[in-house]
This record gives sequence, C-alpha cells and structure tokens, in this order.
Amino acid sequence: MKVLYITANPKQASDSTSLTIGGAFMDAYRAHHPDDAVTTLDLCRSDIAPLTLADLSNMADPAGAMQRHARQFAEYDKYIIASPMWNLGIPAVLKAYIDHIMVAGVLFKYGVGGVPRGLLQGKKACVILSRGGVYRPWPLSLLVYDKRYLKRILRFIGIRDISFIVAEGTELHRDKVEQIRAQGIREAQDIASEF
Repeated sequence: MKVLYITANPKQASDSTSLTIGGAFMDAYRAHHPDDAVTTLDLCRSDIAPLTLADLSNMADPAGAMQRHARQFAEYDKYIIASPMWNLGIPAVLKAYIDHIMVAGVLFKYGVGGVPRGLLQGKKACVILSRGGVYRPWPLSLLVYDKRYLKRILRFIGIRDISFIVAEGTELHRDKVEQIRAQGIREAQDIASEF
C-alpha cells in the first residue's frame, strides 16, 4: 500500500498537538504495516501556493502543476492529514493544496446530468485535527468547519472510509495540554493499528 501523510503546520512537532498526534499515528502505523510505502508531504515546507491565473489556465495541461499534484495524490491508497484549526477552518496552505488537486477527470468526474462522482473509491483517510478551544457541543460545533469541510472534500472525491481524531482545548486548558495530547495519541494508536 502507498500512504500519503500530509501535514499543515509550520511549528515543530513538539510544539504542535496535531503534529504530535500525527507522529504517534505514523509510528503506530509503520509498526503494524512495515511493508507499506509512506510519503510525507509537509505543506508548510513545499511549493504549494494559492492558485494563479496561469495554474487555472493550464488546468488541463498534463504538464501543469494542477494535473501533476492531482495525479500524485491519486496514486496513494491511504491518506493521513494532520492539521490545526485556524480561525474556525483549516490553514490556508492546506486549502491551497486542495485547490491544486481538485481536478475533474483525475479525482472526480461529472456524470449524467452534471452530477459529480468521486474517482478514489475504495481508499481511506484519517484526519487528525487540533483546536485551541472546545467546539464539540452544539451549538458551538456550528461555528467550525475544519472537520466538515475536509469530510465533504474527501467524500466528494470518493473516499468514504474516513476516521477523525479531534483534540480540543489546547489553548483553553493549557494546564491539560499533555492530557489532551495523550488522549489523542491513544486514539491515534488504536486507529493506526487497523487502518
């Protein structure tokens, strides 16, 4: 299996809850799946930038950046995304990456009546999110769209098997950061063993 581990945080892992939990997930995953080929894509240290007019004009060009990124993404069988929540959503670099890979004919296609159909059927994803506040209880859950957006994007491209690990309260409860991370690590290790 080919596995893509995507990170979207400029911090060092020791200073980041999403990267700490993501690292624990990857360690456990590698221990349970030693023959799988894992690629790490650190978006904050990549060439990903907001789409330009040139990118959009060359979207159908096989040598263009969007086609290249979309085809590379489609090559993988499993995806792990580790990201913080920033300003109720995802970091701009993760959104920019999604904009680069969402290419019709590669990750999805338009069917009868223009209804889109995802082309990554049978693949799976695990999304690891960290939040400074606590937004799980309704109605606060309506404020954030990190999890909802990523779930919709993954389902749009055909990925139905999606696990989420959400570590909340790292800024609100600074005295409990280690406990919050430990809980996330336990969840990550459990999911990784069967992922």
